[in-house]
Amino acid sequence: MLKDRFTEACRSLDCACAIDFKDGGRYIAPLQEQGWRNFAASPHTWTGFKDAMLAIGTGDFTLEIALKNILYTTGNQNILTPITSLNVFGIYAISTYTLASGGVRIALSEVLGTSVTFSNIKPLFADYSATLAYVLLSGTIAAKANTLKFARVGNAVNIYVDGVLGITVNGTAKAAINTEEYRSGFDGNMLSASLKNSAGTVVWQALPSELTTAWRAQIARPWNYAVDGLQYFFDFGLAAAAASQGDLSYEIKLNRQNKAITEERILACDANLGLNVASANRDPDAIVIYVAALAGTSDDGEWTYVDTAKAYTYIGAASNHLIILETAFHSNQDETIKVERIAGNVNIYLNDMLVGTFSGAARVMSNTSYTSVFNGFIKSITLSGANGVTYHYGNWESQHGLLTPVNAKCEDGKLVAVNTTQSSYVNTQIDLRGRNTDFTIVWRGTAAAGYFYLQGNGTAATSLKLAVVNGQAVLTFGDGTNSVSAIAANSTAATLLVCAFDFAAKTIKCYADGVLTSTASFSAIGAIHSGMATKQLAVYAGCTGFAFIDRALTAEEVAAL
Repeated sequence: MLKDRFTEACRSLDCACAIDFKDGGRYIAPLQEQGWRNFAASPHTWTGFKDAMLAIGTGDFTLEIALKNILYTTGNQNILTPITSLNVFGIYAISTYTLASGGVRIALSEVLGTSVTFSNIKPLFADYSATLAYVLLSGTIAAKANTLKFARVGNAVNIYVDGVLGITVNGTAKAAINTEEYRSGFDGNMLSASLKNSAGTVVWQALPSELTTAWRAQIARPWNYAVDGLQYFFDFGLAAAAASQGDLSYEIKLNRQNKAITEERILACDANLGLNVASANRDPDAIVIYVAALAGTSDDGEWTYVDTAKAYTYIGAASNHLIILETAFHSNQDETIKVERIAGNVNIYLNDMLVGTFSGAARVMSNTSYTSVFNGFIKSITLSGANGVTYHYGNWESQHGLLTPVNAKCEDGKLVAVNTTQSSYVNTQIDLRGRNTDFTIVWRGTAAAGYFYLQGNGTAATSLKLAVVNGQAVLTFGDGTNSVSAIAANSTAATLLVCAFDFAAKTIKCYADGVLTSTASFSAIGAIHSGMATKQLAVYAGCTGFAFIDRALTAEEVAAL
């Protein structure tokens, strides 16, 4: 394990994330779920929204906002409006209108003109004005999550509430969006906000750091692969291929959240390998199990269905060697799938029940990266061969997305690459995009072997990266326009590197083994660049321990580590 003093420091409430690779990638710090920002208590100006709307001009756009827990207090509360005006183009909560329960008013005069007509009117739209170009949504936006969507198509704006079209406002498309910045100050929370142009490209969105009250981006629930992002299981392919054509079995425990709209991978590396959830044109409850990777071809294999007292309905086997089992999956219910190969024959079990067998010549499974994108949780994956368990996924940290290894594993107390020809790292859930408050990053290992990295979109846009340059550890920090570098002198011989960011003093202090080696100024930089290709702060191979602390450590505290 890491030093006791280091470990204890990581248990403090200031520490948002810490990893001990000597303990198999253990998450040390206390899990603290972030809270949603109340914009009445902490108003915010949305830099960039105005410019994005100006660029759209008279073109089509879609603005979508998810709201939660609106409280209708005194006066009008701007949800998304220009700083000095409510009635041009904006959304605001009102409590001084005739609706006793309050409501949400949507002004459209600046994007559709001042004389409009209305159609597709649902009852939840309590009032609307043709001369002022506004609509009034009744008090259905309350202490729950609601989504508002505005889609301008030509000279009309369609307004949706929770995905249902509520009203269409027809007028003349205008490009004269108010030239002020937009803001929020309502008594409630905003879960998300995004603006798309006519091509469907996101041209503005609210950053996580703008929506929440804390920088702890951990999620206190299992990782949903359709919602939280693609997951790679690189080690699984290597372990399966290592079994060659011998006997093996793999078992997956999962919990599905919703029926598939399109075919979703549970664990697959292409369309003909692994497990998928069927698409709606087959049956949204079905499970598709591909065996081409294990045994047989369309010419030398044969399916046998096992009578399971009608527990499952077999849709059939297709030429690409799959079996489709209808009503095999249920939402919000734990399920187990087991696939085993014995002497070239493949047996398939659902919830410990044998449901089908396939006979054919044994084959070698692909060693490429297996992925999962299905709408649900994977609780564990276990692959066993002749020498016992050769792959296992399912510790608490990985299930909850706190630590997501990509081509990485723990070995001899450090993070190492599974395949040395590819990048190897662990994604944390620390999201630094747009951050302009103090923090400290602690990295243990050898600087020549690895670094931490928050990917930017180019040279000056690189947000946060510790790399080795000419035998020294160089920290690069940028906001998309400006960048600054700090060098930890003689750091490649050090085992503990610390970088403390002080945003009040606008300095970065770099320490090597507790000794201050450099201080860099970043007076021209406002905040960490927000245009990330990925949001996670990644820790690369070679690291033995890592911590992210939510304030700038003092020199005395660094020395104590």
